[in-house]
Amino acid sequence: MQLWDAETGKALGEPARQANAFWTAVLSPDGKVILTGDGLGKGRFWDANTGKPLARTLQHDDVLAAAAFSPDGKLVLTGSFDKTARLWDARTGKQLGRPIQHGDRVMAVAFSPDGKVALTGGLDKTARLWDVATASPLGSPLHHTRWVRRWLTVPHLPALRAYSELRRPTAPKVGRFDCLSNF
Repeated sequence: MQLWDAETGKALGEPARQANAFWTAVLSPDGKVILTGDGLGKGRFWDANTGKPLARTLQHDDVLAAAAFSPDGKLVLTGSFDKTARLWDARTGKQLGRPIQHGDRVMAVAFSPDGKVALTGGLDKTARLWDVATASPLGSPLHHTRWVRRWLTVPHLPALRAYSELRRPTAPKVGRFDCLSNF
């Protein structure tokens, strides 16, 4: 992983290296920390200014494929090929509560703009909403005809959209959230 100065186009420091390939990388809301996930299920925190690894890590039982910071930067949500999503304390790396179960690999995770709802989706062809405080499901899973690969959060709007691999658009409504499948 190489950090770059967006204004000058110059590399910042040496590339960050690890033994296994990076599967995902996300930047904390304050821009100070990067979280990466790898093929062995490890999540590693990095100093965004220096590219150096920080002491805390996370661990899934299989590929860590997706990650997101909560809007306030205090929590991390991860998704894995181990069929779980997990909540973590971003400062300590400690897992919070029990894993959130899916029927297949979890490929997409996000937080609602207020940070109170966790959003997950994956190869089980469902998009799901979870209460962050209790890790309890909010309503029934939203079924797609293909796997869910991304959650799109739109700043300052209450809509969250789950994108799956579909040939036709559908838009089931679930409370204040929209779940949109695209072409």
